[in-house]
This record gives sequence, structure tokens and C-alpha cells, in this order.
Amino acid sequence: MKTRSLSLRILIVTLIACAFQTSVAQQPTERLIRRLPVEENEPIAITDIKVNGQSISLDKKFVEDDDWLRSLVFSVKNKSDKLILYASIRLQFPRPAGSRDIPDIYDMAYGNSALQTRLPTSQEMLVGASPGETFEIRLFDQQFIGLREFLTATHYPPSIEKVDLSLGPVIFVDDTMWYAGAISLRDPKEPSTWINSQYANPKQR
Repeated sequence: MKTRSLSLRILIVTLIACAFQTSVAQQPTERLIRRLPVEENEPIAITDIKVNGQSISLDKKFVEDDDWLRSLVFSVKNKSDKLILYASIRLQFPRPAGSRDIPDIYDMAYGNSALQTRLPTSQEMLVGASPGETFEIRLFDQQFIGLREFLTATHYPPSIEKVDLSLGPVIFVDDTMWYAGAISLRDPKEPSTWINSQYANPKQR
């Protein structure tokens, strides 16, 4: 009888401890999405950012729990004059002060990321964001799980308090790509390779 009573007490203490740890881990904390410098000729513009359905601002702190990235949604407008097949927002996760590890990077995207390494199909060329159109970039549940596993594997703490943001590659229907302020053309011999248009052969233009 005493053994059963002791086991019951241990179980109750364990459950209370787990509940306390969960509540501490999920305690709302200040977060920040910091915009890295705007680059030349950016073809998309972020018009709104929501976390848990509430609009937040770049470079201004907001309070959320540890799963805030799960509900992160960007509203993005196509500023270019071409149909966009793929667009990405690049999240960079700073390391704690004193760490020698380089920051990890993760792309949230609209469209098929495989278009970075292969030509679009004729059907894929019909689907995208038109000039002036606004679309959303978000993480689906499986992508969020993958991101959490990625951050854990690279030794980030469970609570991400700051993220740096820039625009990633943007691919247009004419099979050109904007990235880091420059327009590139796909190498006709190697679809996964992109060549800065400044240095491309005139026949490729």
C-alpha cells in the first residue's frame, strides 16, 4: 500500500513539474523581426506581417510564445511587370553573443522551390502572381516542424527571439531570376546554374 502511495506521489510531482516547465517554455517573450538593408530593384514588397492573426511591424518588438513562427504570415505584393512563379523571404537566425557558429538561414516561399534547379513546365508557367497582385507566404505545419527540427539540430534554443529578414530568389515567367539586387539568366546547358545578366552571352538575353 505504501509503495502504491509513494508511486502516486511521484507521478503527481512529475506531472506538476512537466506542467510548470511547459508554462515557463511557453511564457510570452519579446520577439523581433529585423529588416536587413533593402537591395536594388526588389521585385516584391512586404505589405503586412501577421503573427497569430495580429499585424506586427518590422524592426519593432512584439510579445508572443515560443511557437510564434508557426503562425507567421507575410502578405507580399508583386512590384514587377512580370508574372512571378516563385518568390522567397529569407530568414536568418542570429547566434547568441560570443558564439562562433555562423547564423542559419531558412527560406519561406511562394511557389515551387524546385524551379531554382529546373525549367518550369508549360502548366507551371500559367500559375503565379501577376503584376500588382498580393499573395501570402507562410509555413505549413510540416514546414514548421521541419524548421524546428533544423534549428534544434543546429543547436539553437527552443525560444527564437530575433530573426533577420531579407528577400530571397524571385523567379519570373520568362525564366529570369532576381536575387541580391541583380537579374540572372538560367544557363541553357545547366538548368540549376544562373548567370548574372551582366556577364551572360548576348545570345542568352
